[in-house]
Amino acid sequence: RGGAAKRAAAGRRKVLSKAALADLEEQLRTAESPSSVPIPVGYKVRVSREPREVRALPPELGLGAALEAALEVVDSVFDSACGVHILEPLTMIETRLAVVPADGASSAARPAGVVKPSARPAAPRVSPQRAAAARP
Repeated sequence: RGGAAKRAAAGRRKVLSKAALADLEEQLRTAESPSSVPIPVGYKVRVSREPREVRALPPELGLGAALEAALEVVDSVFDSACGVHILEPLTMIETRLAVVPADGASSAARPAGVVKPSARPAAPRVSPQRAAAARP
C-alpha cells in the first residue's frame, strides 16, 4: 500500500520552470550547508567536480583580500605586457550542483559553480616567449 502511494506521488512530480530551477540552484550554491536546502519531490542534486587551473595566491598564505587582489592584478599586467606570470598556477576543483529530475529525464537546469582548491598545486607553466628566451 505504501509503495503504490509513493509511485503515485512520483508520477505527480511538479515540473519546475527554468527560473525556479535557477533559484533553487542559487540557494544550493550560497547555502552554508547544501543539504539543508529542501529539494522538491521527483528531483535530485547532481554533483560534478572538474579540475580547473587558475592563477591565484594560495589561501593559506593569509595575506588579506586587498594584497591578494593587488598581486593578481600585477600578474595579469605582467602576462599582458610580457607573457610572463608571477603567480604559479593552482589546480582548483570546481564543484557544480545541479537540480535534475530524479528519473534521469533532461532538465533545463543550469549548474551553479563553486570553486574549491585541491590539495596539490599544478606544475608551473612557462609562456612560449619565456621558453624561447631561455633557450641558448
